Amino acid sequence: MPATKTKTKIQYQVAQSQGAMDEWRVERIDYESEGEVSVAIFSGPKAKERANEYAPFKNGQR
Repeated sequence: MPATKTKTKIQYQVAQSQGAMDEWRVERIDYESEGEVSVAIFSGPKAKERANEYAPFKNGQR
């Protein structure tokens, strides 16, 4: 019987950085790996807009 591939439960969420008002974070949360988190940081002009485009794209919504 061939091995089946299971899809991991990963979610991407947007949050404003607490230390810098002009930085926005997209946090990658892997719920099958005890909530392991990775972060992509967007800064500069239109950082919020770029983060809000990136997260839905990574979540497969675009």
